[in-house]
Amino acid sequence: MVAAAGWGDFELPASERSRLVRRTVAWTAASLVAAGVLVTIGVGPGSAQFAALVVGVGLAAARPVTGWLLPLVGLAAVGATLLLDRLDVPVALAAGAVAGLLAGGGGLLGRAEAVLAGAGATGLAHWVVEQLPVVGLPYALLLGAALGLASAQSLVPAALRFVRRQQLPPGRVFAQTLAEGYRPPCYRALQLDAELSVRAPDRETRRGLGEVAAWVYQLALTQQQLAQDLAAIDPTAVAARRAALDVADVSDPFIAERRKGTADHLDRLLHHRTVLERERARAASLQEYAVAYLEEARAGLALAGWNHADAPPAQLDEVLTRLRAHSVDVGARRATERELAARSAI
Repeated sequence: MVAAAGWGDFELPASERSRLVRRTVAWTAASLVAAGVLVTIGVGPGSAQFAALVVGVGLAAARPVTGWLLPLVGLAAVGATLLLDRLDVPVALAAGAVAGLLAGGGGLLGRAEAVLAGAGATGLAHWVVEQLPVVGLPYALLLGAALGLASAQSLVPAALRFVRRQQLPPGRVFAQTLAEGYRPPCYRALQLDAELSVRAPDRETRRGLGEVAAWVYQLALTQQQLAQDLAAIDPTAVAARRAALDVADVSDPFIAERRKGTADHLDRLLHHRTVLERERARAASLQEYAVAYLEEARAGLALAGWNHADAPPAQLDEVLTRLRAHSVDVGARRATERELAARSAI
């Protein structure tokens, strides 16, 4: 079975956003303080030690770990930055890359993303500050704050979350995956989806309407699969086989027991077919519901456009809740049917 095409984008959840802001502020403030202290004790802002210590102190303040490991993280950042400087790596890039390596999360890919974010932002910040006509203590403080804020961007990749959405596949996929009788609602949904993508007043509304359209295709696939399952069970033939078992006169207990078991299996087979018919009818009614809602939404948005109002279609959340709940309910019913069948077979 082919599912509707998946798409999505990266989002920053509210919980992660507040945590990211707190850690970024702590990182930047600690780097600023460290820059002031270093200049006071004679460490020049142009030295590798300055960038390494500023970023290392900021990293420790952002608390990527807790407990006694915290100072070790800062020292590791300083040591690794100085080592890369010895290898002729620009110190700003080295400091940002090390910060990303130590602050990143999410496995190897997550750390690679954090390294790129930290190195790129820190190198850019260093270059920008160097272009400014600032010298002396203000230059050192500005450079320290800029390096801290830029290297803190290595925290961003771990805070982002990829949210997968659903959308209709191209029309040619309908011909490849659906029999002719199941295609018209999908083509209609594709047409409505194209129009609604232009009329939708905001991104969330567009996403919701796109998911409703994708459900039209998903439900077509479901109906087609259920129709194939129903075609594999001939109720007339099964009923005839079942009736023949009732009239058979058998004196052998072993044969009689086996025939009784056969009759039970055929009864359950007919029951399963009844359930499949009901599921197919439900999928068809839900598909009609989704298409009708898209048609209403298009008309509502057209009317809102004439009235110069940007109101989203009514009941969008309710429609999506019903569509999403359908798949959950179907899964639960199928699990129950399988469990009952397994118990009956024992």
